[in-house]
Amino acid sequence: MLYGKIPVALLSAMASEKKHSTNSVIAAYMLTHREQLPHMKIQQLAAVCHVSVSSVSRFCREIGLQDFSELHEPTAPGLDRFAVASHKPDFDSRTADFILSQARAVRQAALSLEESKVMALCHKLHDTPRVAVFALLKAQAATLCLQSDLWMLGRPVYSHISFQQQQEYLNSCPPDSLLVVFSYTGSYFSYFPPLPPRDKRPFVAMIAGTPHPKKDPPCPEADLYVPFASSRRALHHPWQLLSVAGVIAQEYARLYGTPDHFPNLEKAGQG
Repeated sequence: MLYGKIPVALLSAMASEKKHSTNSVIAAYMLTHREQLPHMKIQQLAAVCHVSVSSVSRFCREIGLQDFSELHEPTAPGLDRFAVASHKPDFDSRTADFILSQARAVRQAALSLEESKVMALCHKLHDTPRVAVFALLKAQAATLCLQSDLWMLGRPVYSHISFQQQQEYLNSCPPDSLLVVFSYTGSYFSYFPPLPPRDKRPFVAMIAGTPHPKKDPPCPEADLYVPFASSRRALHHPWQLLSVAGVIAQEYARLYGTPDHFPNLEKAGQG
């Protein structure tokens, strides 16, 4: 797990809530005072945020927590810390170290993909009437890129940034739909309650990084597991996922071409 559940819920709220809204104010305070939260009572948090106790309770439920007390429960340590690529003294060297590190990671991810699984995913994307693409936090960069590319290729797909809205969708989407999940460590579903039975939930395709893509067992929730080789270092997140999203879009275009109503797009097979 790259991030703990509470940082995921709070950062998702910050990304999806309107600025200066009650939920945004509460999330911002909680993120900047994370060390103090386990020692605070709900009345204290409400007071420092200048909101009501009921507003804090409602916020906790809306971001996917059971209640305020979940903030006091011990959680497994995540890797939710910023990663520094280089400590060299000059800017050019630090930048070069960062770019080289990302280039190696991107190459590793893209070249480790199994063609048959990428093709199977492209066919599902094309043939399934309703498609959603989900991820959490930085991994959402990959979902937005794939969503944009597929829309330009004539394949509308749906997405949500909000942690709560993703959870609601998982519990309500029809079984004849497709859910594509980008998860850097493959831990996406550990943040949510168990999925409905397979005959009552969508077909799930999981795209995830793993140190041993040909040996590690697939995600148990996934009907189609598309792994790529990754050290799972925080430094390479989300760049590896972005490269995989690009490969999927390229192969989809090769298989199904580009629509005539986007005349400025290069046709598949050209260039």
